[in-house]
Amino acid sequence: MNALVSRRAIVIEAESGARLIGHGGDPGTRELREFLTRNRVSHHFIDLDGSDPTAPTPDGRPLAEDDLPLLIGGDKILRAPTILEAATALNLRAPNKTAKKAWDTLIVGGGPGGLGAAVYAVTEGLSTMMIDSTALGGQASTSSRIENYLGFPAGISGSELAERAIAQARRFGLRTAVPERALSLRHEDGRYVVALDSGDELAARTVVLATGASYRQLPVDGCAELNGAGVFYAATLVEARMCGSGAVAVVGGGNSAGQASIFLSGTAEKVFLLLRGGDLGASMSQYLVDKIEAIENIEVLLHTEVREIHGDAVLAGLTVEDKRAGGRRDLDVGGLFIFIGADPCTEWLDGQLAKDDDGFLLTGGELDVTHLDVDPINGGRPSMPLETSLPGVFAVGDGRAGSIKRVASAVAEGSMSVSLVHQYLASQAALGRS
Repeated sequence: MNALVSRRAIVIEAESGARLIGHGGDPGTRELREFLTRNRVSHHFIDLDGSDPTAPTPDGRPLAEDDLPLLIGGDKILRAPTILEAATALNLRAPNKTAKKAWDTLIVGGGPGGLGAAVYAVTEGLSTMMIDSTALGGQASTSSRIENYLGFPAGISGSELAERAIAQARRFGLRTAVPERALSLRHEDGRYVVALDSGDELAARTVVLATGASYRQLPVDGCAELNGAGVFYAATLVEARMCGSGAVAVVGGGNSAGQASIFLSGTAEKVFLLLRGGDLGASMSQYLVDKIEAIENIEVLLHTEVREIHGDAVLAGLTVEDKRAGGRRDLDVGGLFIFIGADPCTEWLDGQLAKDDDGFLLTGGELDVTHLDVDPINGGRPSMPLETSLPGVFAVGDGRAGSIKRVASAVAEGSMSVSLVHQYLASQAALGRS
C-alpha cells in the first residue's frame, strides 16, 4: 500500500496519463481540469492559449474549436465532454447501480467524515457504497497543508490524506461513484432509497450523511463570474500555478485561510491576508498565527473588506476598504482566495429530516419530541447519537448541527457512526426486519 501511494504521487506529479487540451481561460476547460485534479486523475494539461490550435488530434483529424476541451485517455478521445461523460470514460462511476441491491450502508459525501465511516464500515464487513457529487476527499482535500492532524508531525496535504484514506478503504472492498449527486431520500420496503441526478437509484439498510458544506461567495459584483478565472476556494498547486508569481489576496480568518496564505507565500511575490475583524488569532490556531507573522511576504490587513472585483475574463485586481479608517486602496493581484465559511449541503433533504434554522441536520439529543419519527420502523425508541430524525440515517461532519468543523472530529464521527450502524442493524434483526 505504501508503494501504491508513492507511485500514485509520482505519476500525478509527472503529469502522465490522460491529456487535456483546451484554452486555459475557457470555463468548460477549467471545470474539467478541476474535476480531474480533485479526483486525482493523473493528466497533462495542454493550454492552447498562445499555441497553434490547428494541431492534429491522435486520430488524425484537425483540431477544431468545437472539439475543445479535448480529453484523451488511452484509446478514448472525448470531444467537449460533460463531467459525467468524462467520469464514465475514466471509470469513476460505479457500474450496475440499482435499487434492487441493498447495501448495508450508503455513505453520501466523500469528505473526512464519509471516508472515516467508509474505512471502518468495510473493515468490519459491511457492504458499503460511497457517492460524492464532485470528488472524494471533500473540502479538506483542497487544503494545502494540515499540520494539526494526529500522527503527521510534519503535516500532510489534504489531497494526500484523502488519497491514503481512499486507498485504504478500497483495499477492503469500498465501492465508489463520482460524480453522483443525491436528489432525494425515501423509505421503502424496509430500506432507504436515494435517487441520483443520473437517473439511477441506490438502496441501503442504513445511510450515513456526510454531505459537508459548500463555499460561501463574497457578496461583490463579479465574484461568481470569475470563479476559476482568478477567484478560487482552494489553494493547491493547481491554483498556485494558475496565478503565477504575482501578488494574491486571501480572504478569511480561519485555519483554512491561514494555511492557504502560508502555502501561497512560497509561490507568490506578495500575499495579502484580509480580515474583517481586528484579531488574527480570534478564530485561527496559534501555530498558524506565529508562522504568518514570521513570513515577510504576507501582509495582514485587519478591518478590511473587498468592495470591488476588477476584470472581465480574468481577475485583474481588487479594491478593498479599511472599515475602521474608511479609506480604500487598490490591490494589484492575480488571484483571490476566499475562505469565509460554508453552508450545509442539505437542501435536498428539505421536508425529509429535521434541521436547525441554518439548515444543519439535527441528531441525537438535539432532537426533541416534535422532531422524532415515531413510525413503527424504530419501535418508538429514542434517537442514538448522530442519528437523525429518521432511524438508521446518521449525519456526520460539517453538515451536522453542533459539529466542531475539524478534520479529526469529522473522522471520529464517521468511525463512531459505524458502531451505531451495527447497533441499528442488530435492533432490526431482533425485530425480525433483517
